[in-house]
Amino acid sequence: TLTICGVTLRHEPSDNELSREIAGHLHPVARIARRGAVIRRRCFATDGNRLVMPAFGAYAGG
Repeated sequence: TLTICGVTLRHEPSDNELSREIAGHLHPVARIARRGAVIRRRCFATDGNRLVMPAFGAYAGG
C-alpha cells in the first residue's frame, strides 16, 4: 500500500468504509440490458470514499 495526501492506494479494497482509497482486484463491470441485448463494460465503482478501478488487461475479466 501507498498513502499520498490522505488517499491510500492498494491492490485489494479494505473493509473500512470510511477510508479514502483507490483499489483494484475486484474488477467491476456494468451490465445494461435493453431490447433483448446485454452490454457488459468495465467501469469504476465508488461509495464516495473508496474507488475501485476496472481491469485494464485483456485477461482479468471485468
